[in-house]
Amino acid sequence: MCALDYIMSDQEKRQQRVQLRIEVEDARQNLADLQERALRIADELEAVADKTRSNANLEPSKADFTSEADVANRIDPCCQSSLNYGNLLRLIEGLKQARQKVFNLRLRESRLVNGGT
Repeated sequence: MCALDYIMSDQEKRQQRVQLRIEVEDARQNLADLQERALRIADELEAVADKTRSNANLEPSKADFTSEADVANRIDPCCQSSLNYGNLLRLIEGLKQARQKVFNLRLRESRLVNGGT
């Protein structure tokens, strides 16, 4: 029997659809997780930009000699990892790959549901 002569049982067909739905669900969840991470990093980058802009607009004053001003003008250490260019590039590439995977799996799912058309 050649591959073209193979007939799938109803159980095999159901299992195939279930497996594909699980793959789609996992891919969507992975994309959602990456999107959430990207949004969190974007918020941190905005905080860094705001703090930088604020510091750039300060006029020289006695406050520049105080520890309170140092603390107030300091960038939050939690934002430091957001400034890593390599990490940002990997995240953006990961988002692209995750979107492509969801797209391709949805296409496969659509073909399977619609009988290959």
